[in-house]
Amino acid sequence: MTKSSRGFAALELVLVAAVLALVGLLAYRVYFQPKAVTTNVSQPASTAEIKSTSDLDTAEKQMDNEQLDAKTDDESKLDAELAAF
Repeated sequence: MTKSSRGFAALELVLVAAVLALVGLLAYRVYFQPKAVTTNVSQPASTAEIKSTSDLDTAEKQMDNEQLDAKTDDESKLDAELAAF
């Protein structure tokens, strides 16, 4: 019985198909990955020009009224994106 050395063996064809499928899958995932979304960032409240100490007192009261510990929309979006990641 002589062994033919021409052409591909079935195992070689399966290996080539597996490598091509792997490359195709990786390319598909890279191409169709979610794109980064840019959002409009809200601008902070405009500040008045400070000319006297009473202006500083007014600014201090405004800053004291801000809810800095409350969750912002940006923080909620980041938490949701991290959970999905």
